[in-house]
Amino acid sequence: MIERIGPAELFAGQPLRPDQHEIECCEQTPVTDGSFFVDHSGKAPTDEQTGMPLPISPADLSVLPPDQTNEHHHFFPRLSPVLRNSLGGKALRVSRIQRVAITQHNFGEKPFHKYFQEGPNIPSDPETQLGMCVLACAGYLPPKVVDTSEGQPTVRTMKEWEYNRLTRPNNYIEPLPYQVKRFRDRRFPNLSLRAAKDELVSSRKRQAELTYENLIYGFDPMKTFMLSQVVAQDFSEVDSSIKHNFLESNDIEAGLCLLAIGSVLAAETAKINGEKLNEVYRDIYHDGRLHPMMPPNASTIIKHKLGHIPHRVEMLAYLRSELMRRREQSVA
Repeated sequence: MIERIGPAELFAGQPLRPDQHEIECCEQTPVTDGSFFVDHSGKAPTDEQTGMPLPISPADLSVLPPDQTNEHHHFFPRLSPVLRNSLGGKALRVSRIQRVAITQHNFGEKPFHKYFQEGPNIPSDPETQLGMCVLACAGYLPPKVVDTSEGQPTVRTMKEWEYNRLTRPNNYIEPLPYQVKRFRDRRFPNLSLRAAKDELVSSRKRQAELTYENLIYGFDPMKTFMLSQVVAQDFSEVDSSIKHNFLESNDIEAGLCLLAIGSVLAAETAKINGEKLNEVYRDIYHDGRLHPMMPPNASTIIKHKLGHIPHRVEMLAYLRSELMRRREQSVA
């Protein structure tokens, strides 16, 4: 199991246990610990550096029955035209989902959505949408949370125990027999069920280590959007022999190479709060504010979210048709 500890300077001198949790705040200006009341105009608070929505201060969900928790989408409302009608918006919608107590979220006397109904600022440009999706997949957590435990929402610095709770690794789940069979039939049809189960168990254990228990994202919308951004890149400067082998001979290795190059190009064009994604990602990576198993380069996140090699091979037909279309247009 991974025990994730945040940067020492962020949590220095702060309480470590929920029972020590106290909030200091004032109406107009921050107090000494940086807390302040939120002007609840309907806009959800966001991280100053990245523009990412702030999480709700976490509670101990292990003491609650399942029907007393639900999922809070950090990018809302779900009827937002951007979130509903664009690939990037659909990916953002599921890029950061936090399991919370329903009394914190949308039921009870002091829920989050009582104060915030319009949602955070939602970018409409694909470059910023991609940058935010990458940070969400990389496990970035802003240094502040929204706390509604005192009624009026407060933005304050995250406690160390809260950081550890939010970044707690996911639980490994033993696969059921029908899941093993489906996995075998789809991925390894020549393996025995026993061997297929070993593969699936290994895959699930790796995935559990890569994800957070109460912070998740939706893989399929993310994959679809990232593929669209990879394919949309300008490949004109790429080695012509790679493109020729792929377009003329349908060479799989050349196609996979183009997807990897497209991932690098997409990361170079992506933005975070108007800044280059690569620069922001590099800074927060070196500050230790990403999941400990994340790669040092944003482009690797994009490439990995396209799926395993068999999934990427299936994407090559789309990439080839798009590159062929562009070549025909340039000749016409």
